[in-house]
Amino acid sequence: MLWQDIALTPLSLFFISLLVGISIDDSVYIVSQREYSNEALHLFPIFVTTVVIAIGFISLGFSEFGWIRPFAWVFLLGLMCAYLLDVFFLPLLYEPRSNLNEHV
Repeated sequence: MLWQDIALTPLSLFFISLLVGISIDDSVYIVSQREYSNEALHLFPIFVTTVVIAIGFISLGFSEFGWIRPFAWVFLLGLMCAYLLDVFFLPLLYEPRSNLNEHV
């Protein structure tokens, strides 16, 4: 946040914790789905959650409150990165436990 000249305040810490929580929730959803289901990944709930939150923060990005605009744009960037990492990289890196037992 320092590269954007955004001070580390309780509000910015709140947004960081919110972003980390959303990313962890999406990761847990994907891991549990891969672990306990033999079907293809259902990514629609993650997509809808991300789009709804992004729409809310886009509205904050264009708000009249100048102090919240930078937080909204940084949060949107973080949300986009979290979505891409969860949807594209996590399924590639995660191997369910049943597949690990077959290698032994």
